[in-house]
Amino acid sequence: MNSLVKLGLEIGPLMGFFAVYHTFKDQGEITAITYATILFMVTIVFSLGITWYMTKTVSKMAALTAVVVLVFGGLTIYLQDEVFTQLKPTIINSAFALALGFGLLRGKSYLQALMPQQAMPLTNKGWMIMTWMWTFFFIGMAILNEFVRATQTFDKWLEIRTFYYLPITIVFTIAMLPILKNHMVDEE
Repeated sequence: MNSLVKLGLEIGPLMGFFAVYHTFKDQGEITAITYATILFMVTIVFSLGITWYMTKTVSKMAALTAVVVLVFGGLTIYLQDEVFTQLKPTIINSAFALALGFGLLRGKSYLQALMPQQAMPLTNKGWMIMTWMWTFFFIGMAILNEFVRATQTFDKWLEIRTFYYLPITIVFTIAMLPILKNHMVDEE
């Protein structure tokens, strides 16, 4: 799949949420959140459908994210409470950290099972290092989300969620590359 299409499918639903929220905000915060959540839920399912159509596969992480979005989006709409929208990143990051951490306790890299081997040809030690790093990253992102949620307004939380979390993830990924380069499988 084209990397720009993949990126669009991954961040499109979040950008749509942000746009719809701000479009309807003058009708009341909970109304705007409800409309934005409905769009978010529909676009997540649409994104998974397009991914499936184009690749005949959907990653476990994307599927779990969609399930959490649908459950917490449904709670947001039903209970008319934005806290469920704000908890979604905490729940997803915590779930990923717990899953990866459980694998590490068993001496396994569950991250390796989630990623195509050809995308990251790493040694076993490399996979373990990467799994440890991502486990701590997910813990950090869950803590960050809870801090922002507890200290900021919904508007500020949404701005930070939309425009800062992805760059943080990109910078983290780039920072890992020199470490992982030392653990690439020798192609010979």
